[in-house]
Amino acid sequence: MTLRSGIASNNSYNDNKIRFPAPVPVDSNVRTKVEVISIDEKGGGWWEGVTRFTLEVEGNEKPCFVGDSVTRVMVAGD
Repeated sequence: MTLRSGIASNNSYNDNKIRFPAPVPVDSNVRTKVEVISIDEKGGGWWEGVTRFTLEVEGNEKPCFVGDSVTRVMVAGD
């Protein structure tokens, strides 16, 4: 079945490089920053995207979490 977005299949492939560089103090304000690190064609209609999630604690020098999520998507053919 092809989805309206033109994506035939979407798989959460894995998580990569998960790090917890600093603790989160009680009652802290936390925000998330999301970056697209790469999008690469893997062949056979498959594409792989790497997205980095960084959780920052207000007032802390270091983030409390940094992790890459790898997703593979098959683009629907004509």
